[in-house]
Parts: sequence; C-alpha cells; structure tokens
Amino acid sequence: MPEFLDLNDSEILELLSSDIIVGNEMIVFNSVKKWINHDSTLRKQNLDKLLKYIRFEYLPENVS
Repeated sequence: MPEFLDLNDSEILELLSSDIIVGNEMIVFNSVKKWINHDSTLRKQNLDKLLKYIRFEYLPENVS
C-alpha cells in the first residue's frame, strides 16, 4: 500500500481512469480516501477529479 500512497495526482488519475476490475467499489472509494488523507493539504484539491471515477451506485447507502 505505501507505493499507492506515494502516487502523484497524475498517476492516481491515470490509474482510476483505467479499466480496473475490483470485486467491490468500496475498495476504490477507501483507497481514494486514504490517498487524499495521506497528504490532505495538497491532495484535497484533486477531490472533484477523483470522485468522477468512483461508481457511487455500487456503494452502500451509508458510506462515510
């Protein structure tokens, strides 16, 4: 997981925009949260771009 957290904004956007196959969309959602929280001061500006790649229709209603 440390390698993922060290990705820059371009790299994570490229990863998320690729055809990733995951068994559960919560994995993607939680990974994006962890990536942002790893350096929230700089990374929160990318939140809008990142959220476009999360398929919210596949998440439970009570996600936080």
